[in-house]
Amino acid sequence: MKVKFTPQRSDVSLAVTVNGESLVINGVSYDLSPLIDGQSISVGGFQASRTGGQITVSMPLPYGQTPAIDPMQVIEIEADGVVTVPGHDAQQPDEIVPGVIDWPAPEIPPTQFELDQHRYQKRAAVQSELIAWMAADNMSRVRSGVWTVADLTSLMSDPAVTAANAYMQTLSYELAAQSIASATPPLLTQAIKDVWISKLTEHFYLVP
Repeated sequence: MKVKFTPQRSDVSLAVTVNGESLVINGVSYDLSPLIDGQSISVGGFQASRTGGQITVSMPLPYGQTPAIDPMQVIEIEADGVVTVPGHDAQQPDEIVPGVIDWPAPEIPPTQFELDQHRYQKRAAVQSELIAWMAADNMSRVRSGVWTVADLTSLMSDPAVTAANAYMQTLSYELAAQSIASATPPLLTQAIKDVWISKLTEHFYLVP
């Protein structure tokens, strides 16, 4: 265990002992073995973290009116057993009592159902906007004379396009994109397909 002392003006005494992954400070013992890699906790007068399996404890180093240490120097010690605390010769009291650590609750990863639900909630939030965009895109071609109303009506009755619209209603945007890709009406050029598929792909939300 690595112990890092940061000088702090105080007249209190300090006795520190390291027993494996337990730390005893002035007669109060703290079991730090539950620390997981990357976790940090703050307990009373010290902080503890584990990185790469190594526990590092940071605590104030009290010094008196006439300091026997350099009050500007942070001191690090690799320790196992009784720690020689700079500027202190205090010993642990005869009675060692367990200290209480308020361990943070472990993070519970979301279930696949919860991930899926979150994904479809995001898709549902943009569904109307997406359908409105595609409708406006179709209408822009009618207004510009590229398509006639009859062309648009015929296109909307194409089985692949009909399937794509049905998939849109069930938030199955991947299947909608596949249906558009497989559609064969000449009116639905590859350039139009690419734009529609790209628009759908923006809202797959496959990564939470």
